[in-house]
Amino acid sequence: MSARFPPIDGYAFLSDTHTAALVAPDWAVEWFCVPAFDGESVFARLLDRDRGGALDNEVAGAGAPLSRRHPGAGERPPHR
Repeated sequence: MSARFPPIDGYAFLSDTHTAALVAPDWAVEWFCVPAFDGESVFARLLDRDRGGALDNEVAGAGAPLSRRHPGAGERPPHR
Protein backbone atom coordinates (compact mmCIF):
# COMPACT_ATOMS: atom_id res chain seq x y z
CA MET A 1 0.00 0.00 0.00
CA SER A 2 1.19 3.47 -0.76
CA ALA A 3 2.29 5.75 2.08
CA ARG A 4 -0.08 8.35 0.60
CA PHE A 5 -3.02 6.46 2.15
CA PRO A 6 -3.46 6.71 5.94
CA PRO A 7 -4.15 3.42 7.76
CA ILE A 8 -7.88 2.69 7.74
CA ASP A 9 -7.97 2.54 11.55
CA GLY A 10 -6.96 6.21 11.61
CA TYR A 11 -10.30 7.30 10.14
CA ALA A 12 -13.30 8.43 12.17
CA PHE A 13 -16.73 7.07 11.22
CA LEU A 14 -19.57 9.59 11.50
CA SER A 15 -23.16 8.53 10.90
CA ASP A 16 -26.74 9.64 11.42
CA THR A 17 -28.05 6.08 10.67
CA HIS A 18 -29.01 7.12 7.12
CA THR A 19 -25.62 8.01 5.66
CA ALA A 20 -22.03 8.08 6.84
CA ALA A 21 -18.72 9.85 6.37
CA LEU A 22 -15.14 8.75 6.89
CA VAL A 23 -12.92 11.51 8.26
CA ALA A 24 -9.15 11.23 7.82
CA PRO A 25 -6.62 11.92 10.58
CA ASP A 26 -6.14 15.45 9.15
CA TRP A 27 -9.93 16.03 9.53
CA ALA A 28 -10.61 15.90 5.79
CA VAL A 29 -13.90 14.20 4.87
CA GLU A 30 -12.62 11.59 2.41
CA TRP A 31 -15.73 9.45 1.94
CA PHE A 32 -19.34 10.59 2.03
CA CYS A 33 -22.40 9.14 0.27
CA VAL A 34 -25.79 10.83 0.07
CA PRO A 35 -28.68 10.62 0.59
CA ALA A 36 -28.14 7.13 2.01
CA PHE A 37 -25.39 4.52 2.50
CA ASP A 38 -25.97 3.17 -1.01
CA GLY A 39 -26.06 6.66 -2.59
CA GLU A 40 -23.51 8.26 -4.88
CA SER A 41 -20.23 9.24 -3.27
CA VAL A 42 -19.70 12.99 -2.97
CA PHE A 43 -16.12 12.65 -1.73
CA ALA A 44 -14.00 9.59 -2.57
CA ARG A 45 -10.36 10.48 -1.83
CA LEU A 46 -10.30 7.34 0.31
CA LEU A 47 -10.18 5.39 -2.98
CA ASP A 48 -8.30 7.76 -5.31
CA ARG A 49 -5.91 10.33 -3.81
CA ASP A 50 -5.64 12.30 -7.06
CA ARG A 51 -9.20 12.38 -8.42
CA GLY A 52 -11.45 11.31 -5.54
CA GLY A 53 -12.04 14.70 -3.94
CA ALA A 54 -12.43 15.59 -0.28
CA LEU A 55 -13.68 18.31 2.00
CA ASP A 56 -10.60 19.75 3.70
CA ASN A 57 -11.14 21.44 7.04
CA GLU A 58 -8.70 23.92 8.47
CA VAL A 59 -8.96 26.41 11.31
CA ALA A 60 -6.64 29.40 10.96
CA GLY A 61 -4.04 29.42 13.72
CA ALA A 62 -4.99 26.00 15.07
CA GLY A 63 -2.41 23.34 15.79
CA ALA A 64 -2.47 19.76 14.61
CA PRO A 65 -5.72 17.90 15.39
CA LEU A 66 -5.84 15.73 18.50
CA SER A 67 -7.15 12.19 18.40
CA ARG A 68 -9.68 11.31 21.09
CA ARG A 69 -11.69 8.16 21.58
CA HIS A 70 -14.96 7.87 23.40
CA PRO A 71 -14.67 5.39 26.30
CA GLY A 72 -15.65 2.00 24.94
CA ALA A 73 -15.34 3.05 21.30
CA GLY A 74 -13.95 0.33 19.12
CA GLU A 75 -14.80 -2.41 21.58
CA ARG A 76 -16.97 -5.19 20.27
CA PRO A 77 -19.80 -6.57 22.37
CA PRO A 78 -19.40 -10.20 23.48
CA HIS A 79 -20.54 -12.72 20.88
CA ARG A 80 -23.54 -14.76 21.95
